[in-house]
Amino acid sequence: MFDELSISKLGFYVYGLIDPYEDVPFYIGKGFGDRVFSMLKE
Repeated sequence: MFDELSISKLGFYVYGLIDPYEDVPFYIGKGFGDRVFSMLKE
């Protein structure tokens, strides 16, 4: 997870999740804060 300092400096970002079996992206998202990690919790 990002700490508060990193979140404040990073702002918005774009991230991609890659299927490890096919080695191709299956999701591209725009995030802020810890959004990228919410996919790991599901």
